[in-house]
Amino acid sequence: AAVIIQTHFRAYIFTRKVLASYQRTRSAVIVLQSAYRGMQARKMYIHILTSVIKIQSYYRAYVSKKEFLSLKNTTIKLQSIVKMKQTRKQYLNLRAAALFIQQCYRSKKIATQKREEYMQMRESCIKLQAFVRGYLVRKQMRLQRKAVISLQSYFRMRKARLYYLKMYKAIIVIQNYYHAYKAQVNQRKNFLRVKKAATCLQAAYRGYKVRQLIKQQSIAALKIQSAFRGYNKRVKYQSVLQSIIKIQRWYRAYKTLHDTRTHFLKTKAAVVSLQSAYRGWKVRKQIRREHQAALKIQSAFRMAKAQKQFRLFKTAALVIQQNFRAWTAGRKQRMEYIELRRAVLILQSMWKG
Repeated sequence: AAVIIQTHFRAYIFTRKVLASYQRTRSAVIVLQSAYRGMQARKMYIHILTSVIKIQSYYRAYVSKKEFLSLKNTTIKLQSIVKMKQTRKQYLNLRAAALFIQQCYRSKKIATQKREEYMQMRESCIKLQAFVRGYLVRKQMRLQRKAVISLQSYFRMRKARLYYLKMYKAIIVIQNYYHAYKAQVNQRKNFLRVKKAATCLQAAYRGYKVRQLIKQQSIAALKIQSAFRGYNKRVKYQSVLQSIIKIQRWYRAYKTLHDTRTHFLKTKAAVVSLQSAYRGWKVRKQIRREHQAALKIQSAFRMAKAQKQFRLFKTAALVIQQNFRAWTAGRKQRMEYIELRRAVLILQSMWKG
């Protein structure tokens, strides 16, 4: 009986040692499993977080690149439109300036040509007048007074006509000279016809009136020369005045063009500065919007991450609580079993003894 009790007691001691070592091994294995599972979960979380961050960075880079390309294309289109408008405006200004210069040059050339024609016609008229006057002096001494009177009336008519015709073009003046010349030719023809009839009657009276007519002719010639010189001076003064007025108009047009271009350049600089300020404000607003969106995405991601981590912790805590409660219940049952077995063994030993 003592040997049997000893064997049972030694078996009980060995079973208790084995159970204690098993419980320690089991607790160590559970701790290692939880640590390994936590390490695996952290690795998986870090891998997922890295992947999500890379995806977000790639997506943000794609969105930023797309917006940058759209802004770049829009900017290039706006720049091309502005450059086209500037080039067209510059071309129109150059074209207007070229047309103005061509008009000025053509008007000057036409005026020079008309003046040369007028001077040639004037010289021709003067030569014709000198020839006619000399011829009349030599051939028409008896009718000198009448010729001088006709010349004076012609000169007065010419003076009034030139005063009226200086407001028109040189062609009208040439036409008037031509009409006057034709009138003079007709008058000469009439005079020749009258001369043939009155030659016999004027022969006696011609010698008496030659000296008086020569004096009157010299006086009239002096008056005509003084009037013609005054008219020539006035014509020169009018031409100089017209040239000065043209130069003043050209200078005023040039000054107006220069002021307009200066105002345009100032307006262009102001518009460019306003555009740059507006674009900067728009880009800053877009950056703030993207920053706010990124903050919202980060906050949502961190909230999801925290919720996921909280759920993991909650699940781990529930598992640990369940294991701890099961271990506590098992230990309690084992203690009850050991006490019951011990009481049974004591009763058996007492009964056997």
